[in-house]
Amino acid sequence: MLLGLVYANGLGVTANPETAAMWLRKAEAQGYPHAACELGRLYGTMGNRTEAIRAFRHGVEEGCSAAEIGLARSLLSGPGQRPKSRRRRSLPPQGL
Repeated sequence: MLLGLVYANGLGVTANPETAAMWLRKAEAQGYPHAACELGRLYGTMGNRTEAIRAFRHGVEEGCSAAEIGLARSLLSGPGQRPKSRRRRSLPPQGL
């Protein structure tokens, strides 16, 4: 799992999401639930929502609480969801 994080974050090496995903998939297959969570995060940053959700679900099944949060965020930010407005809403006039 550590090599996956090294390549995902470019720690001492050039960041390489594909290599990071390979190492994280290997760790996930060996039963490391946090690897599934990190893989979900990586896929999310790569724009692969389907794989991110799959990885987060696997992490949840394996007992990783951080994967629960990642899964919820991925599902809530899915297609059909309106982006949050960054504009402040004006307040109604004071006093009538």
